[in-house]
Amino acid sequence: MDNDYAAIYCPSSTILIITICSFTKKKGGSQTYDYDASILKSLDNVTREKLLNGRKAVFDHLWRGDFQSQGISAKELEYNKMLQFGKDFGGSETVGLYLPALARYNGRFYAALGKEGKIKAIKSKHHFLILSGLYGLLSPLESIQLYSVPIERDSIVQKIWKNEDLLTEVLVKYVKSNQIQRIFDFTSRGDYRELVNWKALSRITGAQVFHCFSIHASGADSLRFFGEFLRDYLFQASEEELINIDHDTVKEGILLRIIPQTLDSLPKEHEILLKMKQIPVSSEWSWFTYFTPQFFRDFENLGGVEEKSNILRHLMEIQRQPDIQVKDIQKPYSGDKKGRWRKRVSKSHRLTYSIDHESRRITIHEILHK
Repeated sequence: MDNDYAAIYCPSSTILIITICSFTKKKGGSQTYDYDASILKSLDNVTREKLLNGRKAVFDHLWRGDFQSQGISAKELEYNKMLQFGKDFGGSETVGLYLPALARYNGRFYAALGKEGKIKAIKSKHHFLILSGLYGLLSPLESIQLYSVPIERDSIVQKIWKNEDLLTEVLVKYVKSNQIQRIFDFTSRGDYRELVNWKALSRITGAQVFHCFSIHASGADSLRFFGEFLRDYLFQASEEELINIDHDTVKEGILLRIIPQTLDSLPKEHEILLKMKQIPVSSEWSWFTYFTPQFFRDFENLGGVEEKSNILRHLMEIQRQPDIQVKDIQKPYSGDKKGRWRKRVSKSHRLTYSIDHESRRITIHEILHK
């Protein structure tokens, strides 16, 4: 897939589909940056500059080492080592390597799309945009470099894109200029969904937003189901059919809602269950539990529901008795890691945490692979 497809991608319906980028990406590319395939081309000058300023801000924080990913400075990640301040950020560097977004991303959603789904996305008459930690908002064939910029709740990156509803304003301009009537939100994760003020977007533009949830899985685990749904149904469904769908309809395993929350009877994000912040899991326990961003990255990258449920069970066990040594299963570290504890939760995983007796606080740091 290359930018030759830009001539084919010409959406004209009143339907907009929004999804997210992926952690895993294809390497390589060419030094050709195709401005015409960028969302920047479709925006007015003021909105274009605001989006570019957001991209520049994230780029600057990345290269100053202001945030971490997977336990190290994000600028040290392999994916970021070749990143250049090129035209995609309003810069002038010409040695960056570019691929269209649909070719660059190859995580669960994009793997489920496959070649068939990506071709359908390009040929579809429906609009298709991608939320990204580094780029903010992308068209599907936008030229992007190899990068890794995580989105996490209350992180520097999330705050940049939420500040003064920056991404919401970009979407408002896009929706108005393309006369969008219905928006399908396939963000899957709360930290991405929160980048957009959906109520304001709907109120200002008059477009109705359907938030989409899988009946089989939640959070990032739902991305494969989303990819299959778009590939097999949504991209080729008629505009009239999509406009006439009622809310709270389940279509091929996907629940469509006008509120950004799934049904109580369906799977929910573990982040929601844990509330992200200070929580006593039970009022009977006198310990409060805090979770680091690294823990949530590790948690999100676990294999599936069973592994995640097992982690939650062990978290509750830790909160009951965080400072009681249990043979080789739960014990304090020595040496360089003295002050932290570890708990074996499976043959291949360990939870690490620390305890503050004075504040009765447990900090869950990460999930280690043996």
